[in-house]
Order: sequence, then C-alpha cells, then structure tokens
Amino acid sequence: MDVVLEDKMDIDQLGSELSSFSARACAMREKIMTEEAVKMAVILPFFKMLGFDPYNPEEIIPEYTADIGIKRGEKVDYAISLNQQIEILVECKSPQTPLRFEHASQLCRYFNVANARIAVLTNGFDWHFYTDSEKRNVMDQKPFLEFNLSKLDRREVKQIAKFRKDKFCLDRILETASELKYRAALESEFRSEILEPSDEFVELLTRRVCDGRFTQSRKDQFRPLVKNSINEVLRESVSALLANALERSSGSEIEHEELQPSGIVTTEEEEQGLRIVQAICAELVPSSRIAMRDQKASCAIIMDDNRRKPLVRLWFNAPGKKFVGLFDGESEEKMPVDTAEDLFQFTHRIKQTLKNYLSAEAAKQRAG
Repeated sequence: MDVVLEDKMDIDQLGSELSSFSARACAMREKIMTEEAVKMAVILPFFKMLGFDPYNPEEIIPEYTADIGIKRGEKVDYAISLNQQIEILVECKSPQTPLRFEHASQLCRYFNVANARIAVLTNGFDWHFYTDSEKRNVMDQKPFLEFNLSKLDRREVKQIAKFRKDKFCLDRILETASELKYRAALESEFRSEILEPSDEFVELLTRRVCDGRFTQSRKDQFRPLVKNSINEVLRESVSALLANALERSSGSEIEHEELQPSGIVTTEEEEQGLRIVQAICAELVPSSRIAMRDQKASCAIIMDDNRRKPLVRLWFNAPGKKFVGLFDGESEEKMPVDTAEDLFQFTHRIKQTLKNYLSAEAAKQRAG
C-alpha cells in the first residue's frame, strides 16, 4: 500500500476514534472535577488510544521521580517510556485549571534531567506539547502543539497521530516542532490584528497609501478603515473559495445559497453536536462521512455532505427551548433537549437513519 494512502487511512481512523473519545469525555465533563478523576477518565484512556499500555509501569510510569540538585522527592505525574528510554513527561491539572506556562514549572525542572524531549501539560481537555527547539534540554516557553479535545480539526489529528506508539519517531516530531510553534504564534498574532489592529499595523498600512506624518488624528481616522478593509478582503476570499468549491462540485447536490457564510455563526454547542453524532455513527461509518451544514435558523448534520441525507437537525439558535430534528420516520420529528449531550438519548434512532441510507446505498450498488 502506498505510504501516503496508508498515512491518510491511519489519520482517518484516529480521527474517528478521537471523535468518539471526545464525545464521551465531554459528556462526562461535569462529573470530572478533580485531577485524579481526569487522569483516570481522560488522560490515561487518551494514551491508551495512542497504543500505550496504562497497566504497564515500565511503559507509563506514574509519579515519576527524578531528583534535581537539592530538590528531592518531587514527582511529575507520568513519564512515558519506549525502549527503556523516557520520551514524554506529562503533568496533569484539574479540568478547571486554565493552562499557563507557570503551571509547567515541574516539567521545566525535570526536562533538564530526564533526557526527555517532549513534555505535555494538560487538564484533560486542553493539551499543550512542549520541546526544546530553542536550547537543548531547556523546555521552550511556548508549546509547539496546542489543542482542545472538544474542538479538534484534521490538522491537529495529523499531529497527534505522530504520537501513536507504533508510529512514534522522535526525530520526525522534532523536525516539525519549531515550524508548528512559530506558525501557531504567527496565526495568533494575525488573528489579533484582524480583530483589533494594533497601532504598528495601522501605521504600516497607512504609510503605504498615504503620505505625511502618522499623527493621532490620522491613526483614529485609519484604524476603522484598516479593520473594515481586512474584513472585506476576508469575505471576498471566502466567497471566492466557496464559488470555486461550487464550480468543482457542479452536478452535486450542494446549493449555493446554503454555502453563503453571511450571518451564520457555528456555535460551540453545534460543533459538539457534530462530534456526538460522529461518535454515535462511528460503529457504522468513518467520521469523515458525517458533516455539518450550518444555516441561520438551524444546523444540519448530514451524511456524505449531501443535504438529502440528514441525520440530525439542531434547532439551537432560537431563544428558549432547544430541539433536535430526527429523520428515522417519513418526515422530520422535533424532540426537545436541554443540551447537545441529550443527543445520546436518540442513539438508536440516529443509527436507524444512518442504516436506512446505507441500505439504500447497498441496494443501488447491487442494482448497478
């Protein structure tokens, strides 16, 4: 099998597993309140999913101790060993703890003495991966990989796949660590400039289009112009991409008006709904076959990016009671819910809808 194809299949499989895992973890989040609880319910299962054995103390070492100078008996939560070599150090925090570099002080100290090149700081849902890209054996202050378990995208899944036990290659990880770290930092800076252009950025663009001194009055004049111009360029770029996608998929069942992004905001709860439906359907199809089509009034979760194959419709945007639309009958049936997690109540019906589409698909193939 071609290596690229094999990697794609591995990533698709891991993406499906992560989607199911994320949905289960998020569903339990209110019950996971302590550091010990998050270790047992999220962190160890996460590394198990990557192929490590949490029951083998030679592979995942809890309460790892490495005495540092006059400091004795300090412990890091886990050390992960491969071929008798400590490769990864893991420091865990409670789910309520926002991750900041100061929470990684023990990791920094252990990094100098344990010969590990990868350090992980996590509260179970947010994950920060560090290395020593700037100075050997000194942990960087910025992570090279950050992700939130409930908001994973394919790019992040591709990086996580490098940490699977059977694929783990330290050199391969370190090759891209520096690039990932700086790219994430640049994206963050660019995002900040889009949302609220800095004085330096406003001055840079203003001087390119206007002669004269950059005074306070000129800054006040051009700041909203710069912000509006950025937003307009972004809108034009998105519209062009959507138009190209529509042109490439001519003859498909995607309608142009449904693709327009204007006024549509996909909420975190809608994204969670997508992940839950992907988890429910994971036994039958890869998560890549379950997509989202957001609209102003509702958000459709569909099969094969085909609006005529709806699995669930999320009616979460109107004030008051939320509903989910189910399609296992002759027409959509709206059921009241409180949160996206209530979708698990309809697991059987969602699976039945999916099985109906798969049966029709199989019949069509036999007839063809």
